[in-house]
Amino acid sequence: EYKKVCEELNGILKIDPKACKLCGKGSLKFEPPVLYCSGMSCGMSRIKRNAIYYTDAKKQNHWCKTCYSQLKPNELIMLDDGSEIKKQRLLSAKHDSLPTEAFIECYDCKANVHQICSI
Repeated sequence: EYKKVCEELNGILKIDPKACKLCGKGSLKFEPPVLYCSGMSCGMSRIKRNAIYYTDAKKQNHWCKTCYSQLKPNELIMLDDGSEIKKQRLLSAKHDSLPTEAFIECYDCKANVHQICSI
């Protein structure tokens, strides 16, 4: 049944081959993630969009510029997972990511569809 629907849609709609066969759209953008500072100087406030911040390799902990500047270079920083890191091992990043919806392949017609559209 689903395979028949996919074939009918492909015949009726002139869809970009890289677009989702169910909705006809290309990449779908999610809302930007909300990041909170792990530091204490700013009161663990929200990191603004397009702002520079610092993070660990797993990107689970974040520091705004103000809190990062107040970290001591040789002092170990305790992360949420219990591990420790020094200030110089933190990575600089810009809060400008826009995650996109994943494409999956339809089992029946082998077309690419958005994961959310296939539910």
